[in-house]
Amino acid sequence: MTNGEEKLSLLDVDTGKTLELKVIDRKEVRNTNERTERVLFGVTPGNFGREKRISMIIKRVNNLTVNDEQKTMPLADVWISKWRMLRQAGIPVVTTIRKVSDTEVAMSDLCADGSVVYGKADMSGNLQIHRPNAILVKIDLDEVQEEAIKIAQKADKADILLAKDDPFVLVVHPDETWQVIALDIGNTERKEDFLRKVHPSHAESWNQLAVDELIGYLKVAREGVEPT
Repeated sequence: MTNGEEKLSLLDVDTGKTLELKVIDRKEVRNTNERTERVLFGVTPGNFGREKRISMIIKRVNNLTVNDEQKTMPLADVWISKWRMLRQAGIPVVTTIRKVSDTEVAMSDLCADGSVVYGKADMSGNLQIHRPNAILVKIDLDEVQEEAIKIAQKADKADILLAKDDPFVLVVHPDETWQVIALDIGNTERKEDFLRKVHPSHAESWNQLAVDELIGYLKVAREGVEPT
């Protein structure tokens, strides 16, 4: 902190380099055990040039599923390892992750370009929907379901069990294109770790449930009934 300015150090988890960025603004998105904020950073390229502004989501990670090897790791490192595991399996996730502290990560703000996120509230906050949703009525939910099934099958092939609580979100961009990504990944785990704790039958159709939860949510939201 200099001259009253707040700065945060963000560790690039791919390169190992640390960037110190000036904080322009902070707004709370969710206030839960995993408190989430939208943070606007000011970035000046090199020593000269006009300051650019970058929006990121900072999430306090908590309540993670950990295996024996991860028990001594900082929670942020555990979360990042799960993100890497999904990315390596070809499962769509947020493209940019930075480590803020042992308990916080920063990620791409999916709403920065005007996109809307339907599903978990990490990006958009709790959407208040009381009438038929003008965005969702234009989207073929059968196509969304097909895409979500493909992602679930990738997870099955990689022996990964997706998070048990609504891991998928639908991101609708301003040009009305869309994508399905895995956003809630804290309880993602390898199938072998899961099977050490429970009967194998509990793993059957596990990832399909993530598809069903997303489509069920979207059908309710499209009709204008506020999802619970």
